[in-house]
Amino acid sequence: MFRTTTFLAVFVALIASAQALPTDVTCANYAAATYCDSINAVATTSATGSAMCPLASDDLSATCSWYSGGGTCSSSSAADLAEASWMTAEQQTCGESGKTTEATCLPTTTCTWIKTGASSGRCQQNADAAIATLTGTSGATTIMIEFAKYNFISQTCKPLYKDAATCNANPLCAYRAVELACDASVNFHIANLNAAGCTTQAEAMATKRGTTVAAATAATASGAAGFSSGAVILSALVAALALVA
Repeated sequence: MFRTTTFLAVFVALIASAQALPTDVTCANYAAATYCDSINAVATTSATGSAMCPLASDDLSATCSWYSGGGTCSSSSAADLAEASWMTAEQQTCGESGKTTEATCLPTTTCTWIKTGASSGRCQQNADAAIATLTGTSGATTIMIEFAKYNFISQTCKPLYKDAATCNANPLCAYRAVELACDASVNFHIANLNAAGCTTQAEAMATKRGTTVAAATAATASGAAGFSSGAVILSALVAALALVA
């Protein structure tokens, strides 16, 4: 019989033997990316967005650039987790060019189809499963895991594209007036930065946005959807069982 102790020993061994991650996510570049994205959450028009991205009097927006074609603000201070270095081969297939419809994305629990409109969407890794893989990878740090959650927040918010009321009902999300899309809220960005251990950056962003880290954390804690630690642990155990079966 395959005893629990044996399973746990194998699971620990799998974690220990996993490939180490690159360390190219820092509080500085993570904060820059999220602050620029927070401008998208508060911009009411393309004009106000471009005026804030960057804004001379706002030092936190120094790395921001406005893309008029898509009406979005993004940072030149890129943070990256190099997904190919830690995702499973099956997880990596979710982003392949051929998976352009829900039918081609599914059926597999590895991938998730994210609806971004009545007839549009994209294929992405299942967030809980992917984060479980990352968590079990040697060298994974808290900031990398929280950054991955930032990358996967679209799974919670994008499907709430219908209107501002539907989107804003989830405190993790905010309706983007310029993009006409639902994505991460300012509160999510602040709370996630803080959870990553980037407390100084989280406090700076909270001050710029007229709130506090405590208030942002409390607001997002009541979110209707998020990343369940129980689900992450379960996904990791299931993945490990599949490998040793």
